[in-house]
Amino acid sequence: MEWNELVEGSDLEADGYTTFIEVQVNRTLAPAVSLIAPTGPFGTQGTDQVVVYIDNVAEGEDDPTSWTYDLSILFADGAKSATVDTPAVTQFGNGTISVAFTLPAGSGVDLPWNLTITKPDAQVVPVVDATNPSFLFSFVSQLSVIDIQPSSGPEEGGITVSLIGTFPGFDTEAVDVLFDGNPINPELITVIGPENITFTLPPKVSIGTEFDVNVTVSIGAQVTSGITFSYIPSILLQSLTPASGPVEGGTQVTLVGQFIDFTSDIDGTGIYFGGEKIDSDLITASNSSVIVFTTPPQSFFASESVYAYDVSVHIGNSSSNSIVFSYDAPLQITSIAPNSGTEEGGTDITLGGTFQAFDLSNSNVYIGSTKIDSSTIVHNSTSILFITPPREEVGNGYTYNIWITIETTSSNGTSTTITSNTVTFTYEDVGSQVSIDASGGSFNSDGHYELGQCVESLYQASISRGARLQNASYRWSLVANDTETDILSAKGIVTNSDVLLLPYTVFSEENAAYTLTLTVDTDFFSFTKTLVLTQLSSQNIGVRIKNPRPRSISGPNTTLTIPADLYLPGCQGNVIIVNSTEMTYEWVFRGETYVFSHQNESAPEEQASPTLLGREFHIPQAVMEYGSFGISLTAYFTDQPSIKGIDTSTVVINPAALISQINGGEASQLISETGKFHSLWFTIPRS
Repeated sequence: MEWNELVEGSDLEADGYTTFIEVQVNRTLAPAVSLIAPTGPFGTQGTDQVVVYIDNVAEGEDDPTSWTYDLSILFADGAKSATVDTPAVTQFGNGTISVAFTLPAGSGVDLPWNLTITKPDAQVVPVVDATNPSFLFSFVSQLSVIDIQPSSGPEEGGITVSLIGTFPGFDTEAVDVLFDGNPINPELITVIGPENITFTLPPKVSIGTEFDVNVTVSIGAQVTSGITFSYIPSILLQSLTPASGPVEGGTQVTLVGQFIDFTSDIDGTGIYFGGEKIDSDLITASNSSVIVFTTPPQSFFASESVYAYDVSVHIGNSSSNSIVFSYDAPLQITSIAPNSGTEEGGTDITLGGTFQAFDLSNSNVYIGSTKIDSSTIVHNSTSILFITPPREEVGNGYTYNIWITIETTSSNGTSTTITSNTVTFTYEDVGSQVSIDASGGSFNSDGHYELGQCVESLYQASISRGARLQNASYRWSLVANDTETDILSAKGIVTNSDVLLLPYTVFSEENAAYTLTLTVDTDFFSFTKTLVLTQLSSQNIGVRIKNPRPRSISGPNTTLTIPADLYLPGCQGNVIIVNSTEMTYEWVFRGETYVFSHQNESAPEEQASPTLLGREFHIPQAVMEYGSFGISLTAYFTDQPSIKGIDTSTVVINPAALISQINGGEASQLISETGKFHSLWFTIPRS
């Protein structure tokens, strides 16, 4: 940015000139990295991707897609370059681009890196210097299986199978290959290496087992996620018709498939319900592709409480896949509503199904192993209503099976318990909540987030880490309030990260309301949060409070520094008129306001204060206290405070246990800006 300013008291002012200047925003700042996504750590195989966001790229100068980008990571054994993906460059307008890279293979933690841009005229522009990078890369080797070759084989086994992945500790720890959690014979393992394990396929375990097995690798105490291997059946069951019938039996069932050499009078050959073979007299017809049989009564089987059976065809020692046949149960749950409720209990539950024999004198409803209080149960032949107890009365988990039992007495006086199928109910974990942290604008009195003209904005998902937040995935969408079309998808903006960068070009209309929606899905729940955005026709200053950092990690008076980014207003080619270029910065911390302007000459070191022209806020160790404290920054032109920007956040200072060190021990504190996932460890020596 360039400007000329008339100095107060100069000869020009004495000659009657007025102090009034014109500011032209030229955006001549050097390109700088503002964000990498994701932040890692990354794997060591050289397959992970990262997107680097670069600000201050001059528009109109030439085409950034024609530039050459060189990102290299400084590993211990030398620098390695990342591969530029295709297409590599996305332009957001207002001087910001993103470049996609595939990272190189290697390992190490907190590694520096270089990033340069080479333009068509051979001009080399440094963006990141490895001596002072804005972010650090970490590459950690993790036990994993990524492929199995081949992925299928014969029931009798005997073929060679290779697992491809990463196997750290293969040379120092015990290595096992597991099929459905059971180790195969170690003698079948022929090759063990850092990226390959080869073994001879064992025969399928036994008749009646599944044909798909989950293959994992354990090394020491670690176990990989699974990959599927499929045994190829020598006989194949394709269909079973009909798929259900009465408990009295007598249903004629037709099986269609591949049944070569099926002869029911050979030992082991026949039709099996689960692990039990039905009488061969019930088989009325068979050939190489069709078998017809009559179902036995459900009471034929050992477990009278089971009504669904896996039907399979066995020929000698081989078995087909299975298809389910269900007896029409006198006690069956078909629905539950709702299927979740509060931890405090008191949720009204309705079960739908078949409950003709249900009676409070001989029947019970269970959640987990806890019996529901019969005084809360209302029932008829098709529905049962009850009230959930508090979670603490059920157990320490969150998701439980709900099931029903009926005690019956047969004609010979034998007591029998009939047990229903199960449905699940989940206690909601109210500790997990999602919010959107926004930077680049400010909130108005209605709670809407307002952005100045031509201002880019950054949004990040902030999740309170409840006990059940697992495997979170993210989806962002943006719609104008009078439409349902997702603008982000239409413009090809990446929406599956916890961070979203919005160029101002996504807003087709100024002073209009847009709804930004964040959806976070976990293994147990989905969270949704919305934020109303408005791009103003007026120009404002963009403000974003950044990651806190210490000036020193070893001094006796370690200072916590909270920096902020400022983005001056103005679209490309526009001219703004201000009375003065002087800026005023108002920081509010712990209820006190600290003002920094061009008139400040220095900042005190012994108390919290702004410094570095007001764009940083320092908190000396001597005045730190444990707790959660709000902090905000308002920046504006001193003579025109209506041109301003605001950002707020929270600083949390938590105590941690003493860490024994050679130098006599040190205490550690965790400093984090929880609203934006900012975190920082630094040490405070003990006296």
